Amino acid sequence: MPEKKEKVKMPLWKKNLYAVWVTQFLSLLGFAFGVPILPYFIQELGVTSPDAIKLYTGLMSAIPAISLGIMAPIWGMAADRFGKKLMMIRAMFFAFVVLLFLGISQNINQILIIRFFQGMLTGTVTASFALIAAGTPDDKMSYALGIISSSIFIGNSAGLVLGGLAADIFGYRTSFLIGAVVMMIGFIWTVVAVKEIKAQKPEKAILAYQKINNRKKGGWLKRNRIFLPVFLTILPLIFIVRVGRTLSDPYVPLYIQEIRGTLEGSATVSGLIRGLSSIAVAAAGIFLTRLGDRHNKLKISAILMGLGTLAAIPLFFTDSLFIFIVFYTLVFLAIGGVEPLLNSQATISIPSEKRGVLFGIIAMVGSFGWAVSPVIGSFVSISFSIKAIFLAFAVLLSVGAVASSIVYYSEKRKKPGTPEADIL
Repeated sequence: MPEKKEKVKMPLWKKNLYAVWVTQFLSLLGFAFGVPILPYFIQELGVTSPDAIKLYTGLMSAIPAISLGIMAPIWGMAADRFGKKLMMIRAMFFAFVVLLFLGISQNINQILIIRFFQGMLTGTVTASFALIAAGTPDDKMSYALGIISSSIFIGNSAGLVLGGLAADIFGYRTSFLIGAVVMMIGFIWTVVAVKEIKAQKPEKAILAYQKINNRKKGGWLKRNRIFLPVFLTILPLIFIVRVGRTLSDPYVPLYIQEIRGTLEGSATVSGLIRGLSSIAVAAAGIFLTRLGDRHNKLKISAILMGLGTLAAIPLFFTDSLFIFIVFYTLVFLAIGGVEPLLNSQATISIPSEKRGVLFGIIAMVGSFGWAVSPVIGSFVSISFSIKAIFLAFAVLLSVGAVASSIVYYSEKRKKPGTPEADIL
């Protein structure tokens, strides 16, 4: 009789990866039902001046980014101390509360307050990255973080399309409330399915860590010199990428409304466009980030941002909705893998017991980039035009490409075997 083949058990880190994937899919699906239609919703609440709409659109994006940036390192330290799953549960529950209150808000001031507390109390993406990074082998890190990024953008794209349709058919408030229900489902799934994995320190990181951080006396910087190379190289790149990636996002609905000349039906069209761009980012997260496990992550990031710059330039010169959709999607296909690659580069440099605070710091830097981008967008759109934002988009991506190239070539010159070279 032929021998029965034993089933190969899936590693625990991979099972958890898929469980967290579902959590993030539901989280972004829920948020995308409501948050992207805010520029339309505030018009229903009485904000009708074109300049006021642009100003409040910028504020609604900047305020949660600032509060998230303030709280992210604190939640990161809490994750390292009390558990990363607990932080995911906390973020999912308060995300449900935020969407519920947005759905019953009565004026723009209430929305701004709710958005402030959104940044203070949520942060599902940071919590999921920290949990996965703590339990994933180093040689699978780019793959794992890319998979989680894909869940974020697949959920976002589905929510944008379905949320836009729901808003046009049932009204804006109903779209928020549907998002809250989805978030509650994600909260329950997180409690039941997601596991806390206690991982060992990666060998490469622990050796470098012991060389650089062998003394426990002194100030915070001395105790945490392991973070210094990340502070000096990866975090500035993440800031540039986040400013560039989020610069145009709040203004796409207004640009679509401007092109079409009507508010009616614009939520659906805007949702479809942003949904396509999110699918492109998800595809990049699944496929392009795998290059980071075989090649230098900084080099791949520079190439991707350069391609994104080339695809972004036509957005400023076209008046065709079809051409805009094509090139906008291509931009996000190119740059969608950059943040996971940079996150992966930072993660493998840090021992697992410090990765919660690492992702808190990354979230803080990214959030401040997210906060700066609508300020730039408001200034450019009011001073020039909404269309001019896409030219600024191309410029920022080119800056990111150049900065990544500079860091890559400077690190390439470092002598191998030194602690700093081992970390980076």
